[in-house]
Amino acid sequence: ARDADSGINGAITYAKLARGDDASSKFYIDPVMGVVRSMVTFALEGEKMYGFDVKATDREGSETGNSVVINVFVYVLPETKMVLFVTDTEPIFVERKSKELTSFLSNITNFDVKMAKHEPHMEGEIQEPHSTDVFLYAFNPHNNDIVDTITLLDFSSKFTIVENLKQFRIKRIQGITVQEKISQMGPTEIAIIALRSVIFLGTVLAIALLCSSCKKGECIEYMKQIILMTIYCRDSFENQISFCLGNQKQLIMDNIHDRIYFPYYK
Repeated sequence: ARDADSGINGAITYAKLARGDDASSKFYIDPVMGVVRSMVTFALEGEKMYGFDVKATDREGSETGNSVVINVFVYVLPETKMVLFVTDTEPIFVERKSKELTSFLSNITNFDVKMAKHEPHMEGEIQEPHSTDVFLYAFNPHNNDIVDTITLLDFSSKFTIVENLKQFRIKRIQGITVQEKISQMGPTEIAIIALRSVIFLGTVLAIALLCSSCKKGECIEYMKQIILMTIYCRDSFENQISFCLGNQKQLIMDNIHDRIYFPYYK
């Protein structure tokens, strides 16, 4: 935000407004700079959009200051929509020269190219600390649409990027496949996927058992209960689910707790 005043009258303070959903709790905004940072990992939430409100107030956030509330939307870009540059340089070098890299790519593609992240290159199970994986994405400055990977790779192949960016010693340029994304997942992400798979398979098995042993009307009612409970479990990441099938006409679902916690990542 900008303020035409000077001194304390032009000093703007930013504050995130609390809302009923969990979107605002996933992000932090610097009260002075207004920079939004994530408080959790979004590795399994690709293409999801979050929205929250931010209040900007001049006079350093004083009650007598003028305020404006804006809506902030955060789009989680999946890595499969990014382009991967593998360089033969260390991550610290890439970090220092990242502006040169993105500026050059923006000029030759006419897109706004950004660096999502960079990290030491992994060749199979072996980390190569002197090589770097650079994850890039781009959006069209005219409509703010994310540029698809194929289009970005097509532009990359038409220009002599490697020759013009010799200092980065680029070894290869490629898209990111689902298989490569899975191979990069950590234990926590794999555990979440496994939990969801178990819930889904357990639900399918329970429905099959009920349909084979219940009357049509009763089976439909039981299926509704299972589906509702499955949706609840997926949304809340429950780790304790008990399906107790007493006799053929009863379905008891209990012991549902929201007690699974995951560490925060920045």
